[in-house]
Amino acid sequence: MCKAGLMFCCVTENPFHIAVFHPHYTLNVAHYTMLLLNYITCIEERKMPKLKTNRSVKKRMRISKRGKIKHFKAGRGHLLTGKRSKRKRLLGRPAFVAKGEAKSIRKLLPYGA
Repeated sequence: MCKAGLMFCCVTENPFHIAVFHPHYTLNVAHYTMLLLNYITCIEERKMPKLKTNRSVKKRMRISKRGKIKHFKAGRGHLLTGKRSKRKRLLGRPAFVAKGEAKSIRKLLPYGA
């Protein structure tokens, strides 16, 4: 039963074909429009809720074209004079998350990054 108090007996693939149980009811354009809008809002109320993306994970990780989760290494921000150039060069390259952790990170990024 929807908000209008009318019970729908069948709805086909065509959204304009709605059969209604109501005695002495004639459909004019205003009633028909109200009935159709009411039916659409009833359908929208049953939608799945949207999932929230974890913003901190979104800032730190990306999903590659192949579907792997790419992250950037720590230790490249400051105190660089005490590190060898090879170490700094390798720290600048992105790395991929392990398969075991990737499953939990994908839950934090439901729509990708």
